[in-house]
Amino acid sequence: MCWFCCPFWMIVWPLALPIGLTGVVRGFIECRAASRQGVSRAQPLTGLALATVGTAAAVAYMIFLFTHPDLPIQE
Repeated sequence: MCWFCCPFWMIVWPLALPIGLTGVVRGFIECRAASRQGVSRAQPLTGLALATVGTAAAVAYMIFLFTHPDLPIQE
């Protein structure tokens, strides 16, 4: 049994995808604002990286779920 089959992911991925996409957009906007103001971009880049990882995990699970629709039913 793989970690994609975990029931936790079935609950979390529909929430993680829009929140992650929002974080990616906000991180990109914050990075651009920081570069224009000449301040450190460490925090915006960290937020952007974490949001990207979360979004990628949600997308990976969504693809996995749609290609294996019988797996969440299995016990």
